[in-house]
Amino acid sequence: MGKDINFNFLIGFENFDIHIMIKHDYNFLYLTIMHMTQQPLDKIIIKKLFNTNKGKNFHRRGLQENISEIKMCFHDHSIRFNPHDSIGARIYSLGVHTRKPIDDALILLNKKGFFKKTSNCIEFGSNIGTHTIYMHLQKLFKRIYAIEPNEDNYNLLLQNLKDNKLLNKSEVLKFAISNISGAVKLFKDDNNSGAHTLLNKNKNKNYEIVQAISTKELFKNFKIKDIDFAFFDIEGMELVVIPDFIKEVNKNIPIFFEFAPILYNKKEIINFCKFLDKTYNNFIFYQDTKKKFVKDELKNIHEILKLDFEHCDILAFNLK
Repeated sequence: MGKDINFNFLIGFENFDIHIMIKHDYNFLYLTIMHMTQQPLDKIIIKKLFNTNKGKNFHRRGLQENISEIKMCFHDHSIRFNPHDSIGARIYSLGVHTRKPIDDALILLNKKGFFKKTSNCIEFGSNIGTHTIYMHLQKLFKRIYAIEPNEDNYNLLLQNLKDNKLLNKSEVLKFAISNISGAVKLFKDDNNSGAHTLLNKNKNKNYEIVQAISTKELFKNFKIKDIDFAFFDIEGMELVVIPDFIKEVNKNIPIFFEFAPILYNKKEIINFCKFLDKTYNNFIFYQDTKKKFVKDELKNIHEILKLDFEHCDILAFNLK
């Protein structure tokens, strides 16, 4: 004879149900977890508790501060990250960091014949290498130039590319991309390694001195060529750098960039939209949040001014 007992645990906003059968035989009490054997009960319960997005996030928040780096392995890549950083938190809980937009964009462009065997990609603001890896996994580029100014991000970027055997297909350069070259202040966000910026919106922010380089100097000094796709995540410098970049490559190649209107004034946004409107004829709006993925093909770039969002990704390209 046995008795089934259901335990319910509530952690945060997540309910966890565990089914236990208690069997009494020859004065022994046996606990049998349904469908599981040869594992300690506490291990099974813990795995059950933390095997959800909210459970993983609950576990991550309980990690000690001196755990500064974690490596996670997924089906097609691995990644090292700081679990206390907002990007690391997303990877730890969701297993990915805004991958859907860049995957979708590259698949679309490839179907439309934008790439060839000699195509290279340049990525401004590589952070720890999440999107560098995602782009490499599409196997569309002979080489990816990864540009990242922050010391901690740069070191993780190198290690992540090495772990995934992608370092020989990459050129990693430690610079901040700007419209000028020289030493500049990179203002640091203590909670988000992807939000370090050259724009000083807060005088109390910590900063590090980094080397900035213009697109003209970058292409000249490192003999960069055959660029057929560019990725920009440079925290407010997009409006300055993208026009200079297009002028330097001397062709309107597809670009993928982060856009956060809160970083600019209205006049800057209108002027940037006018530039994009003269340069490209196709635009796709992306948002990839924890709750939803949004993809919207815009009739023209000015439609973005009517949308309600804090930040998004934009793919811009030309079709004849």
